[in-house]
Amino acid sequence: DRLCVKLCIPSCSEEAMIAGMSSSSPSRILSCTVGEVSSKWVPDQRVWVVRDDEKLYAILARCTHLGCTPLWLRSEGKYKCPCHGSGFTMDGMNFEGPAPRPLERLKVEVGPDGQIVIDKSKKFLFEKGEWGKPGSFLRV
Repeated sequence: DRLCVKLCIPSCSEEAMIAGMSSSSPSRILSCTVGEVSSKWVPDQRVWVVRDDEKLYAILARCTHLGCTPLWLRSEGKYKCPCHGSGFTMDGMNFEGPAPRPLERLKVEVGPDGQIVIDKSKKFLFEKGEWGKPGSFLRV
């Protein structure tokens, strides 16, 4: 599970691309839409990229109950696991169903080439007070 995913995120929209395209300036993440969850990388990488009022962060798309892949339900503003019904808020907090804890966040940083780098080998757990630690988000 040691994989770094480089993302070039011009707007956090579905036009965002896997690295290999032209890099963007770190300041470009300021143009991301607040409240947006990108599911672009869920099929291949099991990663959501989320932008809220103050930060950008990555969430591992793996339910903390039995490891199924939840769906982002934009109209309901939540992630919902199709296996056993666990529900999570946009920031990953569990609030319904059998999931015993929130979703895991992944290390996110700006690489030397200006691209957003998500490191799936480094996880941040809410229950250990890690969501506020350096690397768990980018301030925008």
